[in-house]
Amino acid sequence: MDYPSDPDVNLYQGKFDDGDANQGRAASRDKAGHYNAITTELLNLIIAGGLVPNEATLDQVAQAAVNIGAANAGRRNYFINGGFDVWQDGNTFDTASGWATDMWRKSNSTGTSLNGSKGFRTPGEALPNKARHYLSLNMVANSNVDHELSLEQRIENVLISDGQYFQLSGHVYTAVARDIAIEITQNFGTNGSPTERAVMVKKISLEIGWNRLNESLIFADITGKTVDNAYNDSYFSAIIWLSAGTNFNANTLSLGKQPDGSMKFSEMQFEKGLLASVFEDRPISTEESLCKRYYEVLKYSIDELNYFLRGFGQIMFQNSWILSIQRRGDT
Repeated sequence: MDYPSDPDVNLYQGKFDDGDANQGRAASRDKAGHYNAITTELLNLIIAGGLVPNEATLDQVAQAAVNIGAANAGRRNYFINGGFDVWQDGNTFDTASGWATDMWRKSNSTGTSLNGSKGFRTPGEALPNKARHYLSLNMVANSNVDHELSLEQRIENVLISDGQYFQLSGHVYTAVARDIAIEITQNFGTNGSPTERAVMVKKISLEIGWNRLNESLIFADITGKTVDNAYNDSYFSAIIWLSAGTNFNANTLSLGKQPDGSMKFSEMQFEKGLLASVFEDRPISTEESLCKRYYEVLKYSIDELNYFLRGFGQIMFQNSWILSIQRRGDT
């Protein structure tokens, strides 16, 4: 792309000019060919950034630039297993479980139900961005003031979040119209300052079908806080509230009881910055290694042994085993 070379455009010193009647200099005038070239150049950038051009959307060039830059960057997504590819404990979970799948904690209070499974995309299925897998949920709430249904992921080392902008993005399917809420928290470790809940909260309305999440969140400046010297004992987190009683109004912007039914989550991403980028599709081998820093199912002969890490769970079994990945609790 460059300034037009056609002399009829009347450039002055190589650039467009308003003209000067006193000096007898006509104003520059652009031609359709140059306008078309500019538009084509911008469309090429938007398409290269993985977007579908839309005349009414005025930030697509900025978004495309973010996407192109992100594609060449290192690890961006602070969520581990955001694509729901890794399920070391099997492809289903029930209400009694404290975990949905690797790295994704779930909470459901007495009298509620939250169970689900690993979803597999079938050929031709209308799944956003043709993701390989998704998290499928079935939820049943109640009217108790202390009821809660939520998903959470904790990210090691609260220092990363210090005063930072983060973008939470992804795709959520719901069978009925509903609201959800997102709460971010900061935990300073066992010997650190008290946990800060509801650092920022947003409530989002979902329509029937697939919805795009794109939420900008700001973590608090932690100046003056005490962080446990074992930095890996602290964390920051994102909690996705699916339903909540009035006891949690401050955490959910009064989300309230939400309809029972099915939901799906796909390509969840949590990244630093002012704009969300395309989902970072890491190799499954990389994702498995990241998961195993926190949890691994060890198999010896016909026995299966669960190994949980402190802070994000509890140690169920620990012995003299050679582990494939250094554990968070061992660093």
